[in-house]
Amino acid sequence: MRHWRMFVVVLCVLMFGAGFIFSASGVKAQRNPYKLAASKVKPKPLNQATRIQTPIVRQRKNTKGGRYAATLASKSSQAINPTATPPNDECSGAINIPSTVGFPVFSPVVDVTEASIGSNEPSLPTCLDFDDTGVDRSVWFTFTPQDSGPFVISTCENAPTGTTVQDTVLTLYTSNGGCGGFTEVPANGRSVFGCDDNSCDPDVNGQAVISTSLTANTTYYIVVREGLNNGYESIDETGLADVQVRIERTAIPARVGDILISEFRLSANRSSRDEFIELYNNTDIPRRIGNFRIRAFDPDFGYYEFRIPAGTNIPARGHYLIADVSSGRTYSLGSLTAVDGKIFIASDFFIDNEGLALVSGGEDADSDGAEDSPLVEIDKVGFTGATNSPFSFIEGTGLNRYTAPGTGEYSFLRKFVNGKPVDTNDNAADFIVVTTGNPTSFTTNVTTIFGAPGPQSTTSPYRGVNLSTRVSLLDTARAANQTPNVDRYLDAVNIANATQGTLAFRRTFTNITGAPITRLRFRFVNLTTLGTPSVGKLTQADLRALSSPGGGRVAITRTDGTQVAISNLTLEPPANGTSTGAGGGLNSTVRASLPTVLQGGMSVEQLAPNESVSLEFLFGVNSPRGSIARFSCIVEALP
Repeated sequence: MRHWRMFVVVLCVLMFGAGFIFSASGVKAQRNPYKLAASKVKPKPLNQATRIQTPIVRQRKNTKGGRYAATLASKSSQAINPTATPPNDECSGAINIPSTVGFPVFSPVVDVTEASIGSNEPSLPTCLDFDDTGVDRSVWFTFTPQDSGPFVISTCENAPTGTTVQDTVLTLYTSNGGCGGFTEVPANGRSVFGCDDNSCDPDVNGQAVISTSLTANTTYYIVVREGLNNGYESIDETGLADVQVRIERTAIPARVGDILISEFRLSANRSSRDEFIELYNNTDIPRRIGNFRIRAFDPDFGYYEFRIPAGTNIPARGHYLIADVSSGRTYSLGSLTAVDGKIFIASDFFIDNEGLALVSGGEDADSDGAEDSPLVEIDKVGFTGATNSPFSFIEGTGLNRYTAPGTGEYSFLRKFVNGKPVDTNDNAADFIVVTTGNPTSFTTNVTTIFGAPGPQSTTSPYRGVNLSTRVSLLDTARAANQTPNVDRYLDAVNIANATQGTLAFRRTFTNITGAPITRLRFRFVNLTTLGTPSVGKLTQADLRALSSPGGGRVAITRTDGTQVAISNLTLEPPANGTSTGAGGGLNSTVRASLPTVLQGGMSVEQLAPNESVSLEFLFGVNSPRGSIARFSCIVEALP
């Protein structure tokens, strides 16, 4: 067996709020090439015996009878010190909720069974509902926003949070000196602006939520207490004792640069109506785009505009998808995600080789002949040689004119660098074309790379969820470029799109939030594949993302002799649905198989807080020795 030499640069940018990078090689590929030989470790099937989880039984104090009674643990089994006094029982141990990552942010889940009312606590909250005659069991959190603006602070179970305490009282304080001199956040046109009792909507178990404006760089103290209904303590009766705080940034109007046109196409081989536009919120704050308009131009008819419905928000780092869903001539990628903005008109809305723009203002709503507000161009993209219209759709240099390919799926895609979308205000520099077909068949001078369209909507897994993960090597006793953290298989057989074998990278991801992850996938935003432009004199490798082999988990033996299960990564459509089965390229996604749990009598996938999943990124290699291979991916998830 020959050793096959390839330079490898691997980056995975994790965008659950705060992004960070891990490297599989730790070397500069141009100066320190290393050999990737066939692995000496052969994956073995993992025993597929069913794992039965027994409910945890803990002791809780029955204050009324002075005795202890057993109860099943609540659904948040990752609670902090469930049988001890919580670390944030006093102000001095307040748990900080980060504000440096994308919203929503979560505190850890805290079991408050053994919490108490501290000796230096502020006076009784001002907002007690008439049903509550007092409070008990308090826990403390702090939050320091980076930006001023409206926020929602919640313990509502359906927010969602991991709170199971049936009656919570939520109070927000400022302090003139650490744990002392507390002032309840004052009223702003109402009497209980920084305090709430029983306001979750709908009213869920008497839990609490505060909507308020916070000031940047001010430390706020958040106290969650159990409400007492005529002395009745729900925790003692139900055993449900978990508290979690969720903080969301309320949507504010989008400004120039906040929302980007991130992906689009204006027709396909099936129909001139097979079109879509994807908008991306390029901030860590939800943005309002209600009544904004997508403007297009038809040389035969003039302007067309699609108005985004009032009240529409795009989540932090989330997307909004607009597509033509008219009967008989519709958008063909509807199985990937739901469409947010649906277009129903009798003719083609987006004309090839013209342009489109996201705008606000510039209207004469009262028909007095004057615009109510100036026209604001939030973002736009246009083509060179477009019909002369009064409005220029081009930023910088326009895209070259094109003809849609006769086969395969395609889209115009905004480039990503270091995990962030490129926005140089130059269309030609910011966009490329990805296609599931042969890149050379696309008749345009725009850079065309093998890949797949990947439209996303407000319901898609997205990057703005603050679901931070910790990434570690599968085997921490070995270097990043050593087996089993990376393996090169030259003897791969019966695998399409792997003429030179396969390349596998393995990493372990740990959910370090207080919230479960229910869907986890990885989008390749940088990948050397067919059509990737050369860098200097280096030949670019042709990698194709593949699904995990065998359709089941395998086990890898680490240096210390322990085994770790490797979960599936499955290539998603449209990359896995092409007629040629060409594998995944740029912008394609692979979805992780997560552990299953029983909820409501049904098995669902869920990566619980502090739980880990080990994954293998598998690529087919179709390029000669000495080529350079790299990939970077963005993590997308749903809580």
